[in-house]
Amino acid sequence: MACMTFINHASFVVSHNGATLLADPWFFGSAFNDGWDLLVDTPRALQSFDGVTHIWYSHEHPDHFSVPTLRSVPENRRRDITILFQTTRDKRVVRFCERLGFTVIELEGGQPFELAPDFSIAVWKWGLGDSFCRIDAGGVRLLNLNDCVVSTARQAKAISMATGPVDVLLSQFSYANWCGNEADVDRRRQEAAEKLARVRYQIEALRPRLTIPFASFAYFSHVENFYLNDCVNTPAMVRDALGQRYAGSRIHFMSPGDAVELPDVVAHREWPDDQAAIDLYAAAYARIAPARHSQPVTVQQLQTLAEAFGKRVRSLGPVPRFLERIGYVKPLVFRLTDLDGASVRLSYGSGLEVGRFGHADCLISSGTLAFLLKNDFGYDAVEVSGQFRTLAPDAERTLSRFFSFSSFINNGFSNPLTIGWFLVQRLCRSRAPLLYVRMS
Repeated sequence: MACMTFINHASFVVSHNGATLLADPWFFGSAFNDGWDLLVDTPRALQSFDGVTHIWYSHEHPDHFSVPTLRSVPENRRRDITILFQTTRDKRVVRFCERLGFTVIELEGGQPFELAPDFSIAVWKWGLGDSFCRIDAGGVRLLNLNDCVVSTARQAKAISMATGPVDVLLSQFSYANWCGNEADVDRRRQEAAEKLARVRYQIEALRPRLTIPFASFAYFSHVENFYLNDCVNTPAMVRDALGQRYAGSRIHFMSPGDAVELPDVVAHREWPDDQAAIDLYAAAYARIAPARHSQPVTVQQLQTLAEAFGKRVRSLGPVPRFLERIGYVKPLVFRLTDLDGASVRLSYGSGLEVGRFGHADCLISSGTLAFLLKNDFGYDAVEVSGQFRTLAPDAERTLSRFFSFSSFINNGFSNPLTIGWFLVQRLCRSRAPLLYVRMS
């Protein structure tokens, strides 16, 4: 009989006919430059890879693709586990996992991949780097949207048309990114409300029998971002907003280790009460406190990292420097929270300069700035972790534009013509993201 067991955050396992699929395992440790921690600990008994035959990763965010968790797989078990991932340009995940001793298969969009008889998975790309999957096991269909940004009823309907009817929906239920400075409480409340609206769109379009809210069981755990926890949606708040049923779908929260016999979903059998899970997370929220701090980095180290950052951006051709010269991309001025409050100016051409400047765009620690410069995924991660403050009205847009070229590199786009096409899209859409959906 097909069975699903919840592990933690966005991770669960489905077992059927001798195969076991593990999704997005993050069992322990921090994520996003020490910006997030798990809300509740993963029980040791659930941190076992015994019996796992396949691991599917939705995307490279470290609360889904947790490198420490992957490295914890015993070496003598790795040859027996196949990792499944979306098809990518850069093959970065493929090469990394193969070096660890795993077999990796990249899945083509929408094409079912058989794990065992009557047990398959199909994957679709979404946005710039994310993906969602449909799992068919024992006549029951699960749709894992994890934290794909499905922000309109039209997008939810497009997913429904691609995947067909589903029985179980798993989806994120709270915000997971920077949502303003400390005083911007209304913005965070709006973000939280918008996440609930997304869940409603998804349920109304997909009509699942069972909805499992998940992928939001982490908290902002750094001294630089802890304030962002003030307006997150908790399971109790979701229950108050949606009830035990919404649009005919049962809303069911799961604690680590809780299991669902999938045929029971189709048979409409009596469900156990999930109040214990709601109480578990409520108690966890009441206990959270800042757990992480950044280590200072010297100005000389920042300048070395900035030089390497500039070389990577300039390798994309003349477009970045041209956009900087015409003012579409502007140099950034950071005021550091450490190093005696020094201010630094960062540009593609001049690197990192220390001095007194007439304004500052951003308040940030030297350690977090070093993380931004060192990693091509740095801005994406810091934007999620929220380890900065804006000091100018347009600073959020200035930051996004400046580090967009790092994001291009991180997602395998190095052709100037391709990058130019994306930039034209951005110029033509005042509020739309770079890329909506790739239903390949």
